[in-house]
Formats: sequence, C-alpha cells, structure tokens
Amino acid sequence: MRLLIAATAVAAPAADALGRSPGDPRDGLTAAAVVEAMRAGWRRTAPNDPCDRLPLSDGGLGFLEAADAVLPAEVARTSVEVTVSGPRGAEHPAYLLLADEQQPTAYLDAAQICGPQLVPADRRDPGRSTTAGLGRALTAARQAGARRIVVGVDDTATNDAGAGLLGALGVGGELLVGGGSGLGAAGPADLGHLSEVVEYWREVDIVVATGSPAPLLGFGGASATGAVAKGATPEQAQALEAALGHFADVLQRRAPARADLLSGAPIRLDRLPGAGAGGGLGFALAVLGGRIVPAGRLLLDRPDVRRRIDESDLVVVGVDELDPFALRGTALATLCELAGELSVPVVALAGRAPAGRREAMSGGISGLYAMTRGFAEPPSPPAERLRAIEDWTARIARTWGRL
Repeated sequence: MRLLIAATAVAAPAADALGRSPGDPRDGLTAAAVVEAMRAGWRRTAPNDPCDRLPLSDGGLGFLEAADAVLPAEVARTSVEVTVSGPRGAEHPAYLLLADEQQPTAYLDAAQICGPQLVPADRRDPGRSTTAGLGRALTAARQAGARRIVVGVDDTATNDAGAGLLGALGVGGELLVGGGSGLGAAGPADLGHLSEVVEYWREVDIVVATGSPAPLLGFGGASATGAVAKGATPEQAQALEAALGHFADVLQRRAPARADLLSGAPIRLDRLPGAGAGGGLGFALAVLGGRIVPAGRLLLDRPDVRRRIDESDLVVVGVDELDPFALRGTALATLCELAGELSVPVVALAGRAPAGRREAMSGGISGLYAMTRGFAEPPSPPAERLRAIEDWTARIARTWGRL
C-alpha cells in the first residue's frame, strides 16, 4: 500500500513565554515533526508500505515548510536569511523561500516575522505590536528578484491593519509603525507617499495566503475575533476596533481606487474576506494590490500534488483539532476534496474531534480517530506528544495498512 501522510503544524502552548520559533519541537510541533511521528508509527505496523510526506499550512505556522513541500523537485529553490524587526521592534533573523517558478517567486511567513513566539507572554500587547518587519522582508524579496511574492499572513501577534508594513515601505511616519492603538489619531499627513508606494508595488504580483475569511472590521473582524487571544482585554479590543476603523477610512479615501472587474464599482478593501487575517495584514497587502486567496487551495491544488495523491492508496492526515471549521476552506478541506475527486480514501488522526464522525464523513474523511488530548495540550512535553501520535498511528495501520 502506498501512503501519503499529511499534517498541520501545532503552536506552542499559550502559557509559554520563552519566545521560541514557530513550531519549535521544544514547545510546539512542526508539521514535519508530526508527519515523521505518524510515519514512524505506521512503519512499526506496516514496514513495507511506502510513505510520501506532505506538511500542511493555512497561511500560519509552517507556511514556508508547506510551500517547499509542494514545489516540484525540478523547481530550483533557495532559502535566504534576512534580518527583520519583530512585533515589539527587536531584530531577529527570518527566512524567504525563493523559487524559480513560471516567474521568480518568494514565499514569506508572517508568523515567523511577527508571531507571538517572538514576545514573552507578559509583554504581548496587540495594541503596540507592529508589522514593520514584514515590510522589510517584502523589500528584501523584491531586491532578490521576486516578481511574485506569496505571503502567509496568519498566526501573528499584531493587530495594526498592516500599518507597520506600510510604514516600513515608506508610507507616512512614526505613527504607522507604533501599533494599532495609535491609529485612531491617523490623518492625511500620516499617509504621505501612499500613492507612490502603491504604484511601486503594482509591478509585483502579491498573493495573500490565509485560512481566515475575516474582514478587517465588525463582529467577525480582526479585533473582535483575534485581539483578546493576542493579549488584549475586551476593552482594548473595542478600542482597537475603533482605531482600525478610523485608519481604514482615512487610508481608503487617499489610496488609489480599486474597482470590481465586472461592475466597475469601487471595492471596499476592509470588507474583503481575509482582510482581517494577521490582525489586518490582509487589508494592507490588498491596498498594495494584493489578492487574497485560501492558503490550502494555493498550495495543494497543483498538478504535482494531485499526482502524488493519485499515486497513493490512502491519505492519512494529522490535525490538532477537527472541528466544523477545519472542514471548510482549509488545507485539510482542500486535501479531502482533491482526494475525493481522485477516489483516494482519507483517514484522520485528531487530538480532539468535536466535529464528530458524521461531520467528518460529510467532509470527505473515511475514518476518524480522536486522541484523548490535543497535540498541543500541556502538560506532556513534545517528545511524549509525538510518541502518542506515533502509537495512535501504529494502531490505525493495523486496520488500514497492508500487514
């Protein structure tokens, strides 16, 4: 039996304040680490089954790893280290993945540049965190020759509507790079050179990859759905909503207009699905002309990935939590859809599965196995969590593998 093993990365437990890298095996779990544990478990039971490996990402943790995994072997790629500023201004190294596709392409991971793992838990404040470091990374990607830049924008510590990114690219002054809380005071004078910056970036195809459909504002927007999880109080989240609303209004009155291709009507960028991803990074990148797309579809709906699925007899996928949202518009949902089109069954191992078997089956999953604890859930250290994933996969192989 030929197997395709896929998995998503798992963030570190929220209580961790050590500021380690996204998915560091000392605290979180990378997608590659989960895949390797599942592969080891499967081969304990069915050692002769060939196993292909596929890390997944919805635009957050592990986005570069997932992008590298879906590029065809013949595509030349290079990892380039750059120095960027983190969400609270401290400089640190980050990486670009440069790929020689139909046009020179750079992949960027916002979580690696301005994610919460870069700030100790007691200093996390989405009102003062900035996306300026991503602006520096965008500039580095263009200077490296990229004509297409794909940005995974989820899993950030920021809630500044991408103002810091715009400021780092040359828009306005210090107000934009100081975090979302100060944006309520933004005026036309703080958006100097906006038209020139937008015009400069029109030459680059910017793709915003996200698993979030959130707009910038409103009950389902960036501040309402993400600010508290990033360290804000409910009162601060409301203040951020107001500040981002004011900033978006001022900016859209000064930015070059974008029109709907069919109707010709002006597009309200703050209302675009995905504009609220990454605390509003989707909005700022849309201002630069970026198009927002589902990360799972972008990475997986490729001829080479379809071939790998088609050559498999079974897809086994590991996720931390399988809830109804995980089965709609995500990398997991795309993988299940592609496997269904190719008549390849999918078996899922989930840390928790509130969706239940019936919903899982309607989402294209033929077999569902739920562990008693999530992949990320403390107090078990990462090595023990990986061992549990390995053991569960060995059990799955007794039913689905060729012994």
